[in-house]
Amino acid sequence: MGCDSPEEPYPIGKDVYNRTCRYCHNTLFGYTPGIGDVAAWESRIQQGLPTLINHAISGYGRMPAKGGNTQFTEQEIEEAVKFMVSKVATINGNELVIKETEE
Repeated sequence: MGCDSPEEPYPIGKDVYNRTCRYCHNTLFGYTPGIGDVAAWESRIQQGLPTLINHAISGYGRMPAKGGNTQFTEQEIEEAVKFMVSKVATINGNELVIKETEE
């Protein structure tokens, strides 16, 4: 114990992110929203969680289905989306509320 930070609510999603998603969402190719970048995620958050999950599973634009790693299950991809979204928005069921940024 001894750590004051809360436990990660999406540990499977974090693992999937670290194994695949981070290669694009950490390097910011210019078309991928970086993890924790509220401004980059805002328009995506407005589409709703089911749409974001569907895009991640099926592919959307330049992003291939399952981020190009088809070994993951749809549930694992859903958890990865929730992990990334949770860095910029509060998740309550399918409702997403963008977190306030500190200035």
